[in-house]
Amino acid sequence: MPWFKVDDGFHGHPKVIGLSASAVGLWLLAGTWAAQYLTDGKVPSGMVPRFGGSADDASELVASGLWHVSDGGYSFHEWAKYQPTKEDVEAEREAARERMRSVRAKRKGTVANTGEGSEEVRANTGEGSEEVRLTPTQPSPAQPDPAQPPISDEMGNSSSGVAVATPRPEIDRLLNILDTEIIRNGGRAPKRTKKNIDAVRLMLDRDGYTADQIERAIRWCQADEFWRANILSASKLREKYEQLRAAAARPSHGHAAPDDKFHDTLERGRRLAAMHQGEIAS
Repeated sequence: MPWFKVDDGFHGHPKVIGLSASAVGLWLLAGTWAAQYLTDGKVPSGMVPRFGGSADDASELVASGLWHVSDGGYSFHEWAKYQPTKEDVEAEREAARERMRSVRAKRKGTVANTGEGSEEVRANTGEGSEEVRLTPTQPSPAQPDPAQPPISDEMGNSSSGVAVATPRPEIDRLLNILDTEIIRNGGRAPKRTKKNIDAVRLMLDRDGYTADQIERAIRWCQADEFWRANILSASKLREKYEQLRAAAARPSHGHAAPDDKFHDTLERGRRLAAMHQGEIAS
C-alpha cells in the first residue's frame, strides 16, 4: 500500500496559509485516494463531493497552485516529484515478489538437498537465520512497505485497504435495495460475495458515482423489462452502468440533456418501484 507523503512544513507553506480548512481536507483525502489507486495524482471531478468537498474548495486548490484542471477533473501539482508514481510502485512490487521467489527457491533447494532434519535446514529456516533477517517477508506493522501488494486470504479478504476492511453502511443499503428489487421481479437475491461488495465500493470510491445515483440506477434497471433480466448482481450493474446511462438517455419526449434524461428516467423508475410498495399514491 503506497504512502501519500505530506511534508511537516505543509501547514506553513505560502500556498496553504490562505486556504480554508475544507479545501485542505479535500486536498489530503484526494491525495490518499490517488496514492491508493495509483492514479498519478489525477482526481475525477465526481470524487470531490465524495470527499466532502465542494466546487469552491476545488477552485481554491486550483487558484493556490496545488491542483490543476485536467480532463475529467483535477490533477495534483508535480505529483511525480513528491509522490511515488504508478510505474515506480509497480516496479517495487515486482522486485519484492522476485525477492520472495528467490528466497522460496533457495529454501526449497536446501530442503531437497539436505533433508528435513539436518542442521543446515534448521539454520536456514529458523527465525534467527541471516537470510530471513536480511530478506523480511512482512514489513513492520508500524511502517508498512509501500512495495508490498495487499495480501489476501483464501476467502479474498484483503489485509490492507481500509475501504475493504471497514463496514460501509451505504454499501449494505445499496446491496439490500438490489436484493429487494430482484426478489420483487421473481428472481433470487444474489450472493453477498466479495466481488459484489467490491463492485458497489468501487462505484462509490473509484468511479465517482453517488449512493443516490446508484440507487436510482438499480430501481430503473429493475423496472425495465429488458434490463431486469440482465442485471442480477452488483458486479453486473457496475459492468453495464454506462450502457444503462445510454439506454435511459435515448430520446423520448422533451429536449433534456443526456445526463438530465438519465437521472429523470431513473427517478421515474424509483417512483414506479415505490408505487409497488405502496409508498406513494399513483
